[in-house]
Amino acid sequence: MAQHSLLSAPQPRAMLRAGAAETGITPSRPIFLFGYPHAERTSKGTHDPLLASVLYLENGSVRLLLVSVDLVFVTGELTRFRRSPLRNQENRTSPRG
Repeated sequence: MAQHSLLSAPQPRAMLRAGAAETGITPSRPIFLFGYPHAERTSKGTHDPLLASVLYLENGSVRLLLVSVDLVFVTGELTRFRRSPLRNQENRTSPRG
């Protein structure tokens, strides 16, 4: 009969779940361009599309959501607006919630 110490005992592996998504967030109309403190500037078209992307990872006990947006900054108001549905979802599905 094989003996295992606590350090060498086979450990059950958690299933890793992952998901990713991307969507365009390029404005459809001219907007104020931040990052030009010396002059007020408004966009005159699209050189490259702006994107928002997410990566979700879960291993059974830990959930991680990484969000990336092609913006200079994200306001506190927008952050709170986007976090609210996530918190509501977490409370409905989490064994901790």
